[in-house]
Amino acid sequence: MNYLQQELDQLVKTDSRIFAFIRQGALDGLWYWDIEQPENEWMDARFWATLGYDPEQMPHRASAWQDIIFPEDLARATENFHKHLADPSHPYDQLVRYRHRDGSTVWVRCRGLAIRDADGKPTRMLGAHNDVTAEHTAQQQLKDHLAQLEEKTAKLEAVLAASQIGVWSITQPERTITWDRHLLTPEERGTPGSLKFQQALDMIHPNDRERAEAAYEALLAHGIELDEEYRVVLPNGDERVHRSRGRARPQVDGQNVRALGTVQDVTDQVEARLALEQSRRFSEQLLANMADGFSVVDAQSRQQVANKALCKMTGFSEAELLGQSAPFPYWPEEAFETLNAAFGTMLSVGMGDFELMFKRKTGERFPVHLSTGSLCDTTGQVTHYFANITDISARREAERQLKRAHAFLNQTSRVARVGGWEYDLVSGKIEWTDSIREIHEVPLDFEPSYEKAMAFYTPETGVQLQQAVAQAIEDGTPYGLDVQMITATGKLLWVRAVGNAEFDNGRCKRLFGTFQDIDEAKKIREALEQARAEADTANRSKSEFLANMSHEIRTPLNSVIGFSDLLRQSSELNETQRNYVGYVNQSAKSLLDLLNDILDFSKIEAGKLELSPEQIDLDDLTRQIIDVVRYKTNEKGLELLLHIASEVPHVIHADPIRLRQVLINLISNAIKFTEAGHIRIDISAEQTDTPGISELGFAVSDTGCGIALDQQERIFDAFTQEDASTTRKFGGTGLGLSISNRLLNLMGSRLELDSEPGQGSTFSFRVRLPSEGGRALDRLADKAVLDSIHHVLVIDDNLNNGKIIQDMLDLVGVRCTTVDNGPAALTFLQQQAVDIAIVDYQMPVMDGLEVIRRIRQQLNLGAESLRIMLLHSLVEDVQLRAQAAPLGIHKMANKPIDSRQLYNALVALKLGGALAEAEAGRGNGAAPAQAGEDAIAASAVATPQTDLRILLVDDHPLNLILARHLVAEMLPGAHIEEFSGGEDAVRYCTENTPDLVLMDVQMPGMNGYDATSQIRARESGRRVPIIALTAGTLKGEKERCLQAGMDDYLVKPIDIDALHAALVRWIAPAAALMPIPASVADEVVNGDAAPETPLPSALPGIDLAAGLRRVANNRALHGKLLRHFRDGHRRDAETISRALAEGRWADARLVAHSVKGVAANLGAERLGSAAARLEARLAAGDGLGDDLGEDSGQDSDQHLGEALAVFAGALEEVIGGLDEFLPDDRQEPDRAEPQPEAEAPNLDAVAPLLSAIAREVESDLGAANE
Repeated sequence: MNYLQQELDQLVKTDSRIFAFIRQGALDGLWYWDIEQPENEWMDARFWATLGYDPEQMPHRASAWQDIIFPEDLARATENFHKHLADPSHPYDQLVRYRHRDGSTVWVRCRGLAIRDADGKPTRMLGAHNDVTAEHTAQQQLKDHLAQLEEKTAKLEAVLAASQIGVWSITQPERTITWDRHLLTPEERGTPGSLKFQQALDMIHPNDRERAEAAYEALLAHGIELDEEYRVVLPNGDERVHRSRGRARPQVDGQNVRALGTVQDVTDQVEARLALEQSRRFSEQLLANMADGFSVVDAQSRQQVANKALCKMTGFSEAELLGQSAPFPYWPEEAFETLNAAFGTMLSVGMGDFELMFKRKTGERFPVHLSTGSLCDTTGQVTHYFANITDISARREAERQLKRAHAFLNQTSRVARVGGWEYDLVSGKIEWTDSIREIHEVPLDFEPSYEKAMAFYTPETGVQLQQAVAQAIEDGTPYGLDVQMITATGKLLWVRAVGNAEFDNGRCKRLFGTFQDIDEAKKIREALEQARAEADTANRSKSEFLANMSHEIRTPLNSVIGFSDLLRQSSELNETQRNYVGYVNQSAKSLLDLLNDILDFSKIEAGKLELSPEQIDLDDLTRQIIDVVRYKTNEKGLELLLHIASEVPHVIHADPIRLRQVLINLISNAIKFTEAGHIRIDISAEQTDTPGISELGFAVSDTGCGIALDQQERIFDAFTQEDASTTRKFGGTGLGLSISNRLLNLMGSRLELDSEPGQGSTFSFRVRLPSEGGRALDRLADKAVLDSIHHVLVIDDNLNNGKIIQDMLDLVGVRCTTVDNGPAALTFLQQQAVDIAIVDYQMPVMDGLEVIRRIRQQLNLGAESLRIMLLHSLVEDVQLRAQAAPLGIHKMANKPIDSRQLYNALVALKLGGALAEAEAGRGNGAAPAQAGEDAIAASAVATPQTDLRILLVDDHPLNLILARHLVAEMLPGAHIEEFSGGEDAVRYCTENTPDLVLMDVQMPGMNGYDATSQIRARESGRRVPIIALTAGTLKGEKERCLQAGMDDYLVKPIDIDALHAALVRWIAPAAALMPIPASVADEVVNGDAAPETPLPSALPGIDLAAGLRRVANNRALHGKLLRHFRDGHRRDAETISRALAEGRWADARLVAHSVKGVAANLGAERLGSAAARLEARLAAGDGLGDDLGEDSGQDSDQHLGEALAVFAGALEEVIGGLDEFLPDDRQEPDRAEPQPEAEAPNLDAVAPLLSAIAREVESDLGAANE
């Protein structure tokens, strides 16, 4: 036995420490080592058996185990051994590795305890081994697994973070959801947490919440795997798209108690997917809508894409093409070789352009152009080839046509002797076509230069052409010149050189143009021009002769008309004679109308008719037109309607004569072709972009026979009517519409027609005219009076007229009710009260007088309770007035009534006045009606105004006469003073204070402006109202009047309603001051004057109806004014000529101004217009052109001479007519009682008049023949 073993056995018995150590650690081997003799060491058999060695063969030496321990472990064990020997508290305990006999490694836990002597010196070392290879291997594997797990976890964390994937779990039944830091939470991202499942659902977008909740419920309740995309709303309001996937984990009992899953932010992927889908759809739509065909083949030459255009082009369907390989169905067999070569080039090169032939499914061949290219993958490998395919059939055809046209052009150029040229300014090179060389008669190889080209021209034309070329080079001005050149052979030719410039960056780079031989055409054109000039001269001579002849014939015709009118009024004629004379009168008038049309037509044809625009009051113009046509409409029983829209300006600038002529032609035409119903005149206006310019629309509509569509163009031709039956039935020349259309052409307009047979016709035109002034509503000075009228009843069977009046009243805010018959009116008035009733006279069943009679008697509504205005369409209303007098009618007016007349009449009716028996019967001795309410008007009229003093100031006696008469009628008993100059007026107002002054503004000496200024300067007490009387032609005249101190403004000729309204405004109190006089409503006033010579029905140059309206139809007064005018203005033309010869332009203008104002009052419209035009010419020559609206720079002596000649002619016409038909004897011849029809004509009674007619006709026709 080894001594160490024996020693150890003994120690085990004696030392408990040794026993305890051995019991705790001696599991797989025990060793005991002699420290003093280190080579000696005892190892038990288990030690070596653990390491795979036979104990019997292993020596008890330390070197035996040291040879099989791992060197690095031996060093560590030795180091630890020495530390333990040095310090008993340092444990000797470590893991070491031994090499097993089979080569494997054995992990051994080696523990040791030092045995010390009494001095504490270590003498022995007891050790124990434990084989821990299995445990160590397991621990190492666990450690490796944990390391791998950590690595995988780190990688997973990185993947989750990069892919924004979070992990969640849901537990049941609590329904609590937990998440990791990668899941977006309601609070913040990156913080793990938990919350209730419903709270998590609340984060989902409302539109996706129901779908997502259902998917989660299916997962939790039924274990259905979750895979859902939905939107969530983050705390900051952003929307993101999440994809959530999860599975349920069932328990043993089969209940789902937990679900696990992931959630990923797929917003970017969804947006990319949507973008990709949109791009795919875009590509599909692009391919589908491409005009060209598009084809894609893969690397194996299989057709992968064939768009709609390719299918349409070839006729094959997409299914017939896709998957096909070359040769494709649209390759024609005869072109296989060419197509295969092109296809091979595309496959080898990858791109190219080819023009080839394809075929359609029908077999038709057609040319195409292919642009090819290739598509590659990421490695650069070609995967597909594509081709853009264009059908060039049209291009090929165009090329053929171009070649043909080019050849044709070359042939044409040679025939027409025209060519093209180009001058390159950079290189200095000039190019000519062959035609130009042929014109120059040079060889076709001739090389032109600028100097050589210019050498062909004559000196004069060469300079002209060089200047044009220089100008084109400088600023690009094109040119076209007819010049003369000398050819290479010396021939003199006329040519036309046309040039244009081409610029680049502000510099001329090229000139180009055409060059044509026009020598023959020039000669032909000169011959044609000479022939045209001769023809024009002949045509003008013809037109001038026709115009002169028409004028010469008109003079005897006027005599025939005038004397036949006088004969018709003679009491010496029996009925047969009167009929004969009537036929003569009507025939003469028809012939006069024909001559007037021919005269106008000839003037237009001769180019002698020029427009003379001037300022026009549109209301006055329409009244004049209505006065002209009133007789014809009344004669045929037609109603005349007038509607002027509210936006129409009241003042326009146009030629009044020609505008009136057009409208009268249209209305007369409508009357001619209308047997029953009405004629309606509409005037409208629209503002234009140009200030002060309005576009006016005029329309004349009728209820006549209408015009067939195939005849509507013909009626505008001269001397043409709808058909021959029209001429036979209605008469006429067919010139009216043609003349109207030509006059409108001069105004920049034309007639439009809207008509159907049996439905009537509407002729209309629109014309742009300078305008000023506002609407009728804007000119109301008595708006407050109108505002006090609460309700007006209109009784008229013509609904159109009722609607027109209602529209005019609506504009001023007056309530209006319309009824179309008398019984309805009586029923209405029983139920409602109105302020004023407007009653039409001519109504079926119950006429206007009967309606008014029943209103007064049955309804007991007297003149104080209800004021009534009666409208009628009669020309002569003396009998109507007599019938109306007992009915307390306050006013009578002719239809149609315009807005200004209506408003003024309503104001007058509201303020007071009535037409009663006494007023209607003043001239025939009838006694006033004094019974009951019918006497109201008479008492009002009879109230004298003896305390009023009215001052009239006008330099013309006729104007004074008219003004005195009108004022005396409106203010009976007033004291009226008259002065002819401003100085006298100032002197009178200095010493007296009149109640009102009517002041003319244009007077010799001191004019109205200066007189008013001096009156205002000298006023010390009450301010005297001063009303200006002006012709209204000066721009800003109203403002000038007000600045001078005048209070109001009336335009001459004086409108009776306007004068009455002005007197109402400025003389108070209005209700007790005056009634509305009978004259205001165009009523016939017989007057108290002595009998006078009756007025004829017509006077040359004078519109009697308009003139009588100016004097309230007072024939005695009108005759007096006409005689005064004849005696005072006979020599005015000579007076003006003499003043001009002496340089007294202002005096000449005052004479023209005076005639203008008086002529308008008399109804001499043509003379008034001629005087106005002459005044404007004189004012322009006197430096006043701007005030009168004339361009003085365009006036000339020739224009002034023409204006003076027209004025003299118009004046001669008026004076001559007055001399002829208005004798000085003012006593009306006694009229015999009506006699029964004589058996034989009493020729003695009419012989003098017939002799006079014969003399006039003979004399004037003799002059015409000369």
